[in-house]
Amino acid sequence: MKAPQGPLSLVFAVPDHPWVKTGRGMGRKAAVRIAMTVAARGERAGKLAEVVEEGDLDTDQPRVVLAVREGRIGTG
Repeated sequence: MKAPQGPLSLVFAVPDHPWVKTGRGMGRKAAVRIAMTVAARGERAGKLAEVVEEGDLDTDQPRVVLAVREGRIGTG
C-alpha cells in the first residue's frame, strides 16, 4: 500500500474470524464473521492468521484454532 507519508504494511491480519460470545447472558448466537488487521509504516513482513478449526462459539470457552504464516501480506 502507498500512503502519502510512505509505504504502509499490514503486519497482522485475520481475514475471516468468527464472532464469539463475550460472557454470560449474551442470549442468541450471532452468525457474524469479522476481519482484523494491523498496519504500520514502512515495508515490513507480517503475520497472516487463518481459521482452520472452530467450535463452541456460543459458550464461555470458544475454540478457534489459527494457522499462522509469516511474510509480506498483499492482495494476491
